[in-house]
Amino acid sequence: MITNKSGNSKNNTSLKYLTFSCICLFSQKNAVSFRGELNSERFYDSLNGIQKFSEYIEHCNSLDSLHRGSQVKKKCAKLLKYLKTDYANSNTAGASYNVCILLNYWIYDELAKIYYFDNKSYIGLAFEKLTSIWNSFIKNKLDKNKDNICSPISSIVNNENWKQIKELYDYYVDFDYLKKMADISENCKEYYIYIKSKSHIYKYFKDRCPPSEKNKCTEFHNIFIKYDPDTVLPSLLCHGKMEVEKAAARKNGDEGEKEEFTVTGRPSGFQGRDHHSGVLPFLSDRSKSTNTIGNVLLCVVVTSMASGAIYKVNVNSLINIYL
Repeated sequence: MITNKSGNSKNNTSLKYLTFSCICLFSQKNAVSFRGELNSERFYDSLNGIQKFSEYIEHCNSLDSLHRGSQVKKKCAKLLKYLKTDYANSNTAGASYNVCILLNYWIYDELAKIYYFDNKSYIGLAFEKLTSIWNSFIKNKLDKNKDNICSPISSIVNNENWKQIKELYDYYVDFDYLKKMADISENCKEYYIYIKSKSHIYKYFKDRCPPSEKNKCTEFHNIFIKYDPDTVLPSLLCHGKMEVEKAAARKNGDEGEKEEFTVTGRPSGFQGRDHHSGVLPFLSDRSKSTNTIGNVLLCVVVTSMASGAIYKVNVNSLINIYL
């Protein structure tokens, strides 16, 4: 166990566990009703629900040497079973999104959860070792002549903004469902608000990928920008109703509602999905977001005070533990 400068490793570990648990609880309580219908969530749920993977454990034995190695080993075995029994036998050619990208970001996210998202050296080492096992498994156990071989995206470990990339790609994968349901469902407001909640991730990348520098983030400008909430929201059937609610909130001086329903953008048509098979090579940003989310920040501060220490917390990354 790594000890902090004050030598208080036990309290530090307790703090991380309590903070992690608190954020997870907050995320679960604020889950949207349709989350289980989203393509990304259904895929992640299927991976997390994989059972009877014991025959794949032996390929992952080298992970025992890692901190929390037994947990990493189980994730590794689930990954290998999926590669062998599901991905290798699936027809991914006609998919509107790249399942392999989802798989890579799922396993990296799972490793980050195991290490409470805050120990990059542990996460990086675990992913490096797992990547080696993954490549060996492809070489020795899978039919390399098949087109649908999913290889590890080793560059993820070098991306400081991997969490933002994952959120953007998850939204892209889920967009068709969100748009369709918003246009036909009586619950358009819920889908509207969910799409609006992705505005921050577009602001993140637009700030780092200005139109004048399109070569910096080619995929963002060529593929993902068309799903920007600022463009999408005015095209939804309930946009007018939401604008009325926004105006009413402004009139009543309800700043919370005003912020939630503030929408800018232009109406736009949608011409279907582009198949995306790249690896999202966005620039790596080393700056830390200092956005504060009321309930989460309160939870983190209370937890920190209870442990007798105040820690600088990247709230933006914590709130997005699982979308």
